[in-house]
Amino acid sequence: MKEKPNYMESIIIEASKEKVFSIIEDSELQKEWLEGYKEVKILKKTEDLIGTEFEEKVAINNEEHIFHGRILKYEKNHILKIALNGIDKNIKLEYNVERLEKKRSLLIIKIWLEDGFIKNIITRKTSLDRINEQLEKIKSISERA
Repeated sequence: MKEKPNYMESIIIEASKEKVFSIIEDSELQKEWLEGYKEVKILKKTEDLIGTEFEEKVAINNEEHIFHGRILKYEKNHILKIALNGIDKNIKLEYNVERLEKKRSLLIIKIWLEDGFIKNIITRKTSLDRINEQLEKIKSISERA
């Protein structure tokens, strides 16, 4: 996959960096903000989480897909980068949370998609809409009292 992401979006969230990151990495909360997310099963866990392998079930356009995932980069309360590989779909996602103030953060999401994924599953506009919906949902959950 290329170095430059296909998409990069960001949002300012009125919550601490730690709270935002905890929502991103919590598999139960992912059901609230990640459209189509069904479940995750850890296959192999490493001590520092980098290289941890998992299986993730996601519904895309009313079809269930199973992705084999691997954590590529992990810095607690800062960065989570994963690779998801399906039969004919490969995607990399990076969630980066930056502290702006004590209770104010910037969440940046970067996504790398293979051309086949874009052509076969979703259009660019739909992809951008989904990314923006995810960011808004993470913001809403993070800002709850």
